[in-house]
Amino acid sequence: MGRAWAGIGQSLRDALATPDLRRLQLSSVASSTGGWAFMVALSVYAYEAGGAAAVGLAALARMLPAGLAAPFVGLVADRRSRRDVLVASSAGRAVVVAAITAAVAAPAPLAVVLALAALLTVLQTAQRPGQAALLAQLARTPVELAAANAAWSGLDNASFLLGALLGGVLIAAAGTTIVFGVTAGTFVVAAVALARVARDPVPEHRTGATSPRELAGGLRAVRGDPALALVAVAALPMAGAALALLVLFGIGYALIDIAELTLVQRLASDELLARAFGVTETLYWITTGLGAAVAPLLIAWLGARGALAVAGACLLALVALRARPLARLEDVRPVPERPFALLRGVGFLAAVPLGALENLALRLRPHAAAAGAEVVCQGDLGDRFFVVDGGTLVVHADGREVARIGPGGCFGEIALLRGTPRMATVTATEPVSLYVLDREDFLTVVTGTPRVAQQAASYAAARLAEAAVIPRAP
Repeated sequence: MGRAWAGIGQSLRDALATPDLRRLQLSSVASSTGGWAFMVALSVYAYEAGGAAAVGLAALARMLPAGLAAPFVGLVADRRSRRDVLVASSAGRAVVVAAITAAVAAPAPLAVVLALAALLTVLQTAQRPGQAALLAQLARTPVELAAANAAWSGLDNASFLLGALLGGVLIAAAGTTIVFGVTAGTFVVAAVALARVARDPVPEHRTGATSPRELAGGLRAVRGDPALALVAVAALPMAGAALALLVLFGIGYALIDIAELTLVQRLASDELLARAFGVTETLYWITTGLGAAVAPLLIAWLGARGALAVAGACLLALVALRARPLARLEDVRPVPERPFALLRGVGFLAAVPLGALENLALRLRPHAAAAGAEVVCQGDLGDRFFVVDGGTLVVHADGREVARIGPGGCFGEIALLRGTPRMATVTATEPVSLYVLDREDFLTVVTGTPRVAQQAASYAAARLAEAAVIPRAP
């Protein structure tokens, strides 16, 4: 038990390792709590205004626009500062909920409130793509990223309970108008917390036109569901046992949510990351809406147990079909954190998906050189790429010093990319520690992604121009 608690404590420390990670998680809690409280209040308000049909209309008004808007919002988050997108989303939701509060107090027609609720949900679709993409930037290591995703999922589930309870208690005590007003305040808290996160500059590989054509760049995330629990719930005659399995179902859903977040962050390049999560948001909102529409029909036809059994069987079939491809996505080997951090600091590798970068880190080999040792010589065949872990090296071209390279720097990419001999000699001025990547591994990743290849070519050209080195023919 002591080891388990120690593990949980370490995971929390990793998840909240930096002030920006803590602020991002705080904003998520405030936003999610407010969102769930708002949903409870809107459902009660709609029922009071038009009965059960109005509640269904309210759900449709929220889900359909969100499903359509999510890919566009993801594209915006890829083209802009992700922190700024999240700040705008939270501040916009605060303004919209304030308008809903005024409309309910007026009172305005139900259609006005539902239209504003639809706008609120459209703004909300920026939350998950923006936060997931920003988390991948703020986390310094794979361990921090996984821990931050786990904390986010856990806090999100806790916020669901807190928001639902808060909404119910406030409605009972003071009515729906008060809940709407409090919800606006939670979004203000989220916006303030996000505004204190360091602004993430937009790198060159994420620049470009925000056109509908770019929407196709979003990768389809692989999703799964804890189907077995649903089938078991349908077979149980006792409410207590069914409730226990629903708890297990919820735990399974949380694990799948964490896995989905981490897999998409690892498999999609930074250039397309928010759009990838925009696709998952679209699938979430549309399938949730379809499920809400189909569930009453199944229940009327087969009863509650029959509907659960059919849903669970369908999910089991999907899991069975996708189990093998899903298993291939995950590499269980631990990623060495220092080599991974060094590769992530190489500018032209910024657009490489985290999963590919992790694989590269596994292929890096440590290499040491004594003071005065020539690591590469001008004119030699270029067969390796180097990243400096510690120490300083001096670069000479045609007998003159053209640069110095310290920790976090790299060299060797020009000969690999251009297929030319080494353009310069690199000598250790003191004992240095390096990591080495073979030519084939380097080129497979760099040339396999057009944007990365473009960035690497530009980087190499800038280095040549800075050093005034004239490439020699191979």
